[in-house]
Amino acid sequence: MANKAEEIGDVVILFQDMLEVVTKDIMDEEFPGYGIGFLFLSPRAIKFPRPESDAWTEKLSEPLLNEAQGRSIVDEIKHVITASSTKITERTEWTKKI
Repeated sequence: MANKAEEIGDVVILFQDMLEVVTKDIMDEEFPGYGIGFLFLSPRAIKFPRPESDAWTEKLSEPLLNEAQGRSIVDEIKHVITASSTKITERTEWTKKI
């Protein structure tokens, strides 16, 4: 991509695709067969084209997370998904008793 304003749609789709792949991998591992939807972003959610500056260029060349941070985030997401699934199961069982 050439960092042009008219490419914003492609950038949003790229981010959605990346999120979908990561989310699907996590969900398939933890909850086989669980479906996911698309993420719809507001028009200002992604700054694109990005500002041209030496600071941005330097920042974008550095890794955003180290491996331990990435694993910690994935573990937390798994925890949230598991807790949510448990709550759904509890509510379902509770409504059956009523």
